[in-house]
Amino acid sequence: MHGRNRCRAFFVLISLNGRLNLLLSQRLDSILRPYQLMPAFSSLPYPALLDSSMPESPKSRFSYLTADPFLVIRSHGLVVEIQRDGRTEYLNGNPLEILKKLLQDYKIERVPEFAPFQGGVIGYWGYDLGRQIEHIPVIAQNDTLIPEMYLGFYDWVLSYDGLTEESRIISTGLPHRTERRARARLAEMLDRVESISITEKPEVSGVNIWLESNETMTSYVRSVNKIKEYLEAGDVYQVNLSQRFRSSFEGNAWRLYQALRKENPSPFGAYLGFPEVQVLSASPEEFLRLDGRTVTTSPIKGTRPSGYGPEDDAYQSEALLASEKDRAENLMIVDLLRNDLGKVCTVGSVKVPRLFDVERHPTVTHLVSTVVGELGGDFTATDLLRSCFPGGSVTGAPKIRAMEIIEELEPVRRGLYCGAIGYISFSGDMATSIAIRSLIITGGVVDLQVGGAVVADSVPESEYQETLDKGRGLFNALKSIS
Repeated sequence: MHGRNRCRAFFVLISLNGRLNLLLSQRLDSILRPYQLMPAFSSLPYPALLDSSMPESPKSRFSYLTADPFLVIRSHGLVVEIQRDGRTEYLNGNPLEILKKLLQDYKIERVPEFAPFQGGVIGYWGYDLGRQIEHIPVIAQNDTLIPEMYLGFYDWVLSYDGLTEESRIISTGLPHRTERRARARLAEMLDRVESISITEKPEVSGVNIWLESNETMTSYVRSVNKIKEYLEAGDVYQVNLSQRFRSSFEGNAWRLYQALRKENPSPFGAYLGFPEVQVLSASPEEFLRLDGRTVTTSPIKGTRPSGYGPEDDAYQSEALLASEKDRAENLMIVDLLRNDLGKVCTVGSVKVPRLFDVERHPTVTHLVSTVVGELGGDFTATDLLRSCFPGGSVTGAPKIRAMEIIEELEPVRRGLYCGAIGYISFSGDMATSIAIRSLIITGGVVDLQVGGAVVADSVPESEYQETLDKGRGLFNALKSIS
């Protein structure tokens, strides 16, 4: 892997708007996966890993590793901060509209032989970005103050295809679209890959974890009962209620992610090593995927505990599938998402090919459905995101009224929790997960938040227990390094 042999594929494409489109690619001989290669890139700014750690899941095919973006965008309300070329500029406006315009400046054509993400933005869109889409009252305390949208623009990526077991580095030459830039970046990242040893051990750093919730069982049950009053009055059909656990944290975020990955493997894992906030996610839920013009969303609604043995897992799966309550929860959100997709998809294209599938994860079993459509007209990934954000499975139905009730009953803003994590490629494709089963580290504390859907026949104490079942993998990860 030295010298000229490094570049086995060199593509020069002309995009439809006449701009030169460069893409250099090198297939790797390394047997290490992206998460194993992270130590070689962690010293670079803004390392980002999208990590599929459940190879048996059909949704878990691709993983991506990148770092050192040429542009970073953050938003707080309607104030958008853009960092590039050593300068910072501030814009006022809707963050998603500003993101849409920036992505147009760096558009490239996708090479179909490679993984879908071939350079683009990676990061998160926090739940509270929804305030720039819908008018929601301001009641809950905002005690974290992390950016509502936080993304890096990455000109190179190391991709891994779990189906073919092929790894490769792709370099685009952006932002200036020069061959010199593309070759230099490719060579730099190949050197880093070659520098790492397979015997390298993860850094161990002990931490003291003492999790404290912002709810007691009594207060949570009281909120569930208040939601049931709204349900009886006909205000709403379903509301997703959550509680947040918090602890001081001075440990190593990457070490914690490794523990989380072991305790709670997931099809949509992620690690974002951003300066103000580190995001460690083991999300089981696909939010929005845009492949070409095909849109897919796979909402989760309906949960049972798992991991207590094959017989119990089988019993819980059967009970979940037979539960009228859980099926009704799921169907409500399927209908909500059909409506959200219908805003930007071609008329007649929105369909539900799979309804009430059972998916088993390490600590819980879920009821999952799949909704698809074809993105219409000139709509882009950011238009799709805006039409569906935040995800209906983590708000309730109808969405706006459910968000108002969440704001009333949850004592603090959700921040990133129940937003989205993932990518939008420079070619226009997108893949995002719902930001659940995630650890958020900022300002010397770690937050984890867990919730569930409340409907008319919910049992308040059972709803409280469901949040603990969902958090078990996160609790175990924190316990394992303390």
